[in-house]
Amino acid sequence: MKFHVDIEKCTGCGSCVRDCPAAALEMRGDTPAVARFGEKTCIKCQHCLAVCPEGAVSIFGKTPADCGTVRTLPPPEQVASLYQFRRSCRQYKHANIDRTKLDKLLGLLRWTPTGHNDRGLHFSVVDDVDAMDGIRSFFASSLFEMVKADSLPPAFRWVKMRRAKLEQGGDIVFANAPHIIVASVSDESLCKEIDPIIALAQFETLAQSLGIGTTWCGLAFWVFKLFDQDAHKLLQIPDGYSIAYVMLFGDPAVVYPRSTSQESPGITRISKKPE
Repeated sequence: MKFHVDIEKCTGCGSCVRDCPAAALEMRGDTPAVARFGEKTCIKCQHCLAVCPEGAVSIFGKTPADCGTVRTLPPPEQVASLYQFRRSCRQYKHANIDRTKLDKLLGLLRWTPTGHNDRGLHFSVVDDVDAMDGIRSFFASSLFEMVKADSLPPAFRWVKMRRAKLEQGGDIVFANAPHIIVASVSDESLCKEIDPIIALAQFETLAQSLGIGTTWCGLAFWVFKLFDQDAHKLLQIPDGYSIAYVMLFGDPAVVYPRSTSQESPGITRISKKPE
């Protein structure tokens, strides 16, 4: 754990001990320390490092100097507007997005939460439109060969319905997007179903705030699963990892001057104690 307390800064408040979700720490007199079996129960969440008001705690070689200390929150009206106006982009510019924006997007992936702080995620990012065109062409050809051989699984009848577009070299899978991000998850992860979705949701939120279009792409996910070995090779997915979901992104070729008008979902509010 490399748990270290700067005695000159520590006031013995116990904040780190109280905030530890794994009970890996304990107070010994006025000083926090690793509890019995703490090395095994620690989930590496770094809560102790983040919560210390004096910046006295370090762990896993991470010090307060490595952490952010200036927190700026957007007004709730802006957050609500962001979600209200987000759209699944259907028309993309055939060009790379600004590299500064891309670096911001990829930098955010460091902070995506995972169950039990597992960190068992991997992201394959096609960051160049020419590389994306190559992937686009490969899977279009692979699908077309299966169409001609009449060997597509029943769930892929949508490909047969778009055969004419395939024959003309059209993109029926990736909506001509210049970039994709593919979230893969370790087969040993505890929350493999939800961790990648949370990560992509955070990625999309920042992307939308930067004016970048996004699309949750089930078609690409299914195609990658159909050609699983090829997808793993082309996307350089590590052994022991499975594709969890796919998001398209890029500069949109269309502007929506208004949001849509959606019906409210069913909401049940529980305001009384059960009898």
